[in-house]
Amino acid sequence: MAANAASNKPNIVYILADDLGYGDVQCLNPERGKIATPQMDQLAAEGMVFTDAHSSSSVCTPTRYGILTGRYNWRTRLQRSVLYGYSPPLINKNRVTVADFLKDQGYNTSCIGKWHLGMDMPTTDGKPANKAGNNVDWTGVIADNPVHHGFDYFYGISASLDMPPYIYIENDRFLGECTVKKNPYKNREGHAHVDFEVVDVLPEIQRKSVQYIQQQKADQPFFMYIALNSPHTPIVPSPPWQGKSGLGDYGDFVMQTDDVIGQIADAVDAAGFKNTPSSWSPVTTVARPIHLAQKRWSKKGIIPAPVFVVTSPTFGMAGIACPLSYVGPRALRQAASATSPSV
Repeated sequence: MAANAASNKPNIVYILADDLGYGDVQCLNPERGKIATPQMDQLAAEGMVFTDAHSSSSVCTPTRYGILTGRYNWRTRLQRSVLYGYSPPLINKNRVTVADFLKDQGYNTSCIGKWHLGMDMPTTDGKPANKAGNNVDWTGVIADNPVHHGFDYFYGISASLDMPPYIYIENDRFLGECTVKKNPYKNREGHAHVDFEVVDVLPEIQRKSVQYIQQQKADQPFFMYIALNSPHTPIVPSPPWQGKSGLGDYGDFVMQTDDVIGQIADAVDAAGFKNTPSSWSPVTTVARPIHLAQKRWSKKGIIPAPVFVVTSPTFGMAGIACPLSYVGPRALRQAASATSPSV
């Protein structure tokens, strides 16, 4: 998608996969990788791959905090682990985010997918939402959410897909009410919308992302932060993807994740924005396991090419990522472990 010809500002698409392993992507593990990831491989081949990245915590909430604020991710009340679905906001109201910055530069900004940085949910008793969400007012306005932190539009879920509430949120409202309880993953039973199914969430994120791209105009640059729920638990590949990898549900879910990334890139291709008389935008980078494609769009005459980033939190609580190596478990077992490759 071309940038605004007048401002010459590139559009930015930042995709954050969830718990995608370094070795799960073929281009990062060509000799031993078993899962087909043609879309990410293509983007990596056409862009740049960074395989030595460092993170003080590469799990869900700290990763998101660092990406959006640019700050050391423990400079908050959260000193270990992650937030939950009903947790209060982690980003202070006066903290400038990358979305705030880009919005001030004239960008239309959107966040689609998994937030996992806390929200100020409305309650029936005026008290903060409790851990079980029993006092949440499903008809009320969510007072602190992504649209209060620089995003013009938000559509997604409050935290990980294995954490209640199991309901979609659009901007500052729940889409309906949680009238039942569901237990999609182990001991995470909680309030849910009657029609909410975890297997539908990744396709829904894809649908809303493509829809947003199609709605953009040539005279305003846009920034998309797309936070996928996959391949994090619950591992729920959609029916068309079940059995595709021959490696079980996880392999299928990674393949579906790869396809979603490809569909989003294709939507940028098909958006209909024509050439602009400009030169290439700066080299785009990907920050963890996946990709950045510059040649893809410049060859099509889409100039300046969009900045397209794919990354993922995974593995240990802190670490170093090196090519073709991983040192460190999912939990903090070693202060320095390999965790955050980049494309």
